[in-house]
Amino acid sequence: MLKKIGKQSVKLVKNISIIATSSIVGPKEGKGPLSSFFDIVLDDSLMGAPSWEQGESRIVEKSLNLAISKSNLSSQNIDYVFSGDLLDQSIGSTFGVK
Repeated sequence: MLKKIGKQSVKLVKNISIIATSSIVGPKEGKGPLSSFFDIVLDDSLMGAPSWEQGESRIVEKSLNLAISKSNLSSQNIDYVFSGDLLDQSIGSTFGVK
């Protein structure tokens, strides 16, 4: 299904598919015109965390677990995760997926 290129890169040799997604947003986004399209609207943008980085990590972790649940798979069945956050270094995504 994939060809390893170097130590950290792969080239997909077959078509892939996305079987589940999830989206979690803060209160401001939840009040906007797209609110009905989000899975979860948080009351607290930090989810009780003491910093933005930790809050973003918690949000990514919760979103990943929700997507896995919606896919009816286990985490061992997941090969790749496409994620993003509002922090320049994708710190929240990295720690949330970890």
